Amino acid sequence: MSYIFSEFEAADHSEWLKLVEKELKTPLVSYEIIEGVFANPFVGNLASSLGSSISKSKVGWAIYQHVEGDSSLEINRNILEALEGGASGISLFIKDEEFDFEVVFKDVILSFIEVRFYFSDEFFSSSLFFQNLEGFVEGKDAHFVFGGLTKAELQMATNWGKIDVSCKSEGTFAVNLSEALREAEALAFSEGFEVVISLPCQENFYLNIAQHKALKIIWSKIAEAYNSPQKQISVISKVNFSHIEPNSQVIATTQQTASSVFGGSDAILMQNIPFDVEKYPENFSARITRNIQNILWNESFLYRVNDPVKGSCFIDDLCQKMINEVWTLFIKDK
Repeated sequence: MSYIFSEFEAADHSEWLKLVEKELKTPLVSYEIIEGVFANPFVGNLASSLGSSISKSKVGWAIYQHVEGDSSLEINRNILEALEGGASGISLFIKDEEFDFEVVFKDVILSFIEVRFYFSDEFFSSSLFFQNLEGFVEGKDAHFVFGGLTKAELQMATNWGKIDVSCKSEGTFAVNLSEALREAEALAFSEGFEVVISLPCQENFYLNIAQHKALKIIWSKIAEAYNSPQKQISVISKVNFSHIEPNSQVIATTQQTASSVFGGSDAILMQNIPFDVEKYPENFSARITRNIQNILWNESFLYRVNDPVKGSCFIDDLCQKMINEVWTLFIKDK
């Protein structure tokens, strides 16, 4: 039986580019998608395949909800409401020592969720916090992440959870990510911590996918170099707010969340979208913010595919350029 397409000539990439250029009536040139990184949407199958797949240790991602309150009782109430509404992760900002673990986590089954603690710069009683935490978690299967710690505080957190390394959002992406990777490398392989990296989301859909993939692929190469391929990191995607109008922010947040998941994010964290408290019920902002992820999980089923953009020539090309840029900076002066 003859191959059905054998009578047709093989596609010619250069001829295809001429046709595209003719239809678009503009030169097909690469453009700077982020400082120092140029994207070519017309690269086609001439781009080399990455040859690397991203993987995750669990199905889907953690749906984080930012929770705060003026008292431990109020924090507990807000945590329970978030969990009942579909959240699987809680982010708590610790601003002072008035934090009663027994009250905050009353009726919360810690083995089923992730809890991220972030400390304010003014918080001066972290030793008391960890002392109380030690007494509280004894015998419990808890999953904690700690962010914003000083070097002295890092040692206190050693036995209680993962360390959050935050990638800066200001400045050049490649520089910021290479610095975050260096810090994560030292914590993971020199000091023995489990590490997560908080990665600021980009509003550019394709760029956001590529930066998440680039981060995971580079880390896998670092782990291989240490003969520890099993020592993987988790990535928390921090969604940025770039719109004053709340409904516009909902749209921007949705695409940032989706592209982060496509890129392999392990958790999505965003502040509650600031809807007008005089026009909407008290908990409206928290519910809408949380439901963005609930809909993407339960109605769009984004969790079902591990690496949905694998094989995309444009994403592969963009991701490889980002990997090259970051890796050059990462190994500098090593």
